[in-house]
Amino acid sequence: MRPLLPVLLPPVLVLLAACDDHARLSSGDYAAVDARMDDTGAAPVGSLALDVEAGTAVFTDAAHAELASTTLSSWARKDWPTGCPTNFTATHMEVADLGLASLQIGAVIIDTPVLVADCPDGTDVILRDDGDFQGGGGAMLGATAWIRYSPRGGASPNHSR
Repeated sequence: MRPLLPVLLPPVLVLLAACDDHARLSSGDYAAVDARMDDTGAAPVGSLALDVEAGTAVFTDAAHAELASTTLSSWARKDWPTGCPTNFTATHMEVADLGLASLQIGAVIIDTPVLVADCPDGTDVILRDDGDFQGGGGAMLGATAWIRYSPRGGASPNHSR
């Protein structure tokens, strides 16, 4: 009798690898809803206008004055960090560099800022430093400073397998 493990293992591994999710950045208008810097809370301020197709991000303050307008540079998909792990899968979170040395929004200063589509579905966008992505939770884990942006008007997430 032939052992089943060598026969069954390759298809099972292929199925498990194909089950990983991908949270993608989505174009839209976002409001700052939460922020953190140096392990303390910070008042979230302003908004983000994200145009993924044009590759631009515009940050404004609470009075709608423009703070920064940047060009996005998306990371290669193979380099996307993972988050929100389950027993067999995790979500790969799209990341885009902003091409800035630092960005200050309100009291939050973020060095080498990036935008990340937060897991599990990319609904929220996280502005954070390009530091240690620790992979055990969402996009904020391992960041020294971050701001969470949520879509205005209930925009749908950009989520795929």
